[in-house]
Amino acid sequence: MSFNLTIVERMILESLLNKQLKKEQIMTSTGLNQEIVNHSLSDLIIKSLVRKEDHYYRLNSLNSALKQELTNLNNVTTELTEIVHSCLNLKQKSQAEFKMRKVYLSPKDEKLFYGMLYNIESFLNGLNQTNNNLTEKTVFFWGSANYEKISNNIINS
Repeated sequence: MSFNLTIVERMILESLLNKQLKKEQIMTSTGLNQEIVNHSLSDLIIKSLVRKEDHYYRLNSLNSALKQELTNLNNVTTELTEIVHSCLNLKQKSQAEFKMRKVYLSPKDEKLFYGMLYNIESFLNGLNQTNNNLTEKTVFFWGSANYEKISNNIINS
């Protein structure tokens, strides 16, 4: 089963993790306007992912199908593509940081680089995640691949 979640729906689901919120609290947490929140909540209710009790919205129990949907490689790739595309657009407006380098790494440099990435990942994983306001989160992403493999992948796509 595929829920075909939009990035906005994912954001709302994330805001509802482990808690119930009123619509106004979802709007504050996500920074989304009322029209978008109304539409997305309706879609999430139709998909049986969210339910409304009194004036509060909460997740239906995270069943295995939803967990699979949220971690499915194709869906994560789609979300990452949307995020990178948006960051590139924001970079053009000087509202985001985005850097890329094409470098040769010796085996020693590669080990050192991946050691530094491990330290960064450990640092990020250790940060206090108690702030429920999604609008205050910063998105970090990184990755690397062989330049030849990237160009061949582009050509063969």
